[in-house]
This record gives sequence, C-alpha cells and structure tokens, in this order.
Amino acid sequence: MSCCQCCGIKEQFNRAEATRKLREYRRGGAARTTQLLLDALMREPVAGQTMLDIGSGVGAILHALLKAEAVAATDVDASPAYLAAARAEAARQGHAERITYHHGNFVDIADTLSPADIVTLDRVICCYHDMPTLAERSSAKVVRLFGL
Repeated sequence: MSCCQCCGIKEQFNRAEATRKLREYRRGGAARTTQLLLDALMREPVAGQTMLDIGSGVGAILHALLKAEAVAATDVDASPAYLAAARAEAARQGHAERITYHHGNFVDIADTLSPADIVTLDRVICCYHDMPTLAERSSAKVVRLFGL
C-alpha cells in the first residue's frame, strides 16, 4: 500500500470501528467466518507453535491460538486502532508478553519478519489491493500451516 492507502486504512479502521469490533468480540467471540478459519486451524497441533497473523484486527485468531498453547505470536496490522485493541485484549486475557506487534503494510515489512509455524490471513486477504503479492509474501513465511 502507498502512504495514501495506509492513511485510508487508518481512517476506515479507526478507533471507533476498532472499539466496536472489540466489544462484539468480547460479547460473542470471533466473527462467524473467523470462527470457521479457527475451527480448521484447531484440527492441527497448535501447542508449542509460533504464529504470524496478518491484518489481525482485534486479534481473535492469535488470542485463540495462544489459548491453545501456541508459544508466541506476531501481529501485523496497518491500523493503529486495531493494534491498540488487540493489545488491550491480550492484556485482558493475560498473554500480552507472548505477542509482538508491528504497525505497517505486511508486504512492505515482510523481509523484517521471521518465519512462523502458522501464518494466518483472515479478512485482509479479500480487501488487500494486491492479493497475489500478499499471498506470495505471506506464504513465504510459513513453516507448517497456512490459514486463510
């Protein structure tokens, strides 16, 4: 994404939106489509694994995998408001120390990130402006399991 697109993400996925989504998550858990992805991921061993969640939003996937005993998570998001919401929820759930946060466009910062056993892309896959590049760069980070 160009700087203009990052600004657009900051405006679209703003504090009010992140607060609303966090409230929904706390009230009802992961969104239906996110839960489908989680159900598929949980069919595989998660304990002891590292994970990278791209476009994490409030962090529903990484929170679930950390509860299932993943050892560490990396959250990459272009929205500062969603990163703040994910941090707040991680602190509330007691696993904040196991998450590393990166603000930015994953495609632009991918080279600075380590591979992970599990790499996930939920809704970001359908709204990113260059899906082939996102898929290529993210799949290059997968050690074992790729969920999208």
